[in-house]
Amino acid sequence: MPGKCGERAGAMTTSEAQSFKRAASCFGLGRYLYKLSEAWVSLDEYRQPIEYPRLPEWALHMKADGSLDSSSSVRRGAIQHCPIDQRVTMRIEDVRGLVGEGIYGEILWRIARARKDNAIPNAQVQSNVVEAMERASRGVRKARSLSESAIDTEVVSVLDRLRIPSMNAIPNLAALKELVRELEQLAGTPAA
Repeated sequence: MPGKCGERAGAMTTSEAQSFKRAASCFGLGRYLYKLSEAWVSLDEYRQPIEYPRLPEWALHMKADGSLDSSSSVRRGAIQHCPIDQRVTMRIEDVRGLVGEGIYGEILWRIARARKDNAIPNAQVQSNVVEAMERASRGVRKARSLSESAIDTEVVSVLDRLRIPSMNAIPNLAALKELVRELEQLAGTPAA
C-alpha cells in the first residue's frame, strides 16, 4: 500500500505544478515552459537534482550581454490570455441590445481586440470592456431621454444630419457623443 500513497502524492504534486504553471503564465511568467520539451534529470540519494538542466537560449528573456531580448514572446503591452468570468460576459452581452451592434462591436475591438464577448483575453480586459459598455449605455439612455423631451421633427432632423438611422441604431461612439451634444442643445441643457 505505501506505493499507492506515493503515487497519489506524485499525481497531486504534478497537478499542483500544472495549476501553478497555468496561473503564472496568465501574468506572463514562465510562458516559455509550455514550449520546453521534457528533460530527464539525474538525482542524488536524497532525490535532489545533481545538475539542473540549462534553458535553451530562446527561453531566456535576456541576451548574453544583459539586454532585453526583443524577440521574446513576453513583451511589454502584450495581452495575456487567462480565464474570464462568465458572469461578466453575460453583463457585457446584456448591454448589447441597449447600445446596438455598432457601438458594441467598436468597444469590443477598441479595448479587447475581439469580435465576440467570449473572445476577450482576460478578466482585466473584460472589466475594462464592462466599464466602457456601461458608459456607452448611459450615453444611449441620455440620448433617448433627451429625444423624448424634444420635438419629434427636430430629433429626426438631428438624426438625419448625423446620418444615424434611428435611436436604436447609433453606429459608433463618436456619433453617440455628437447626438447627445446636439440633443442637449435642443433641450437647452448644458453638455455634461
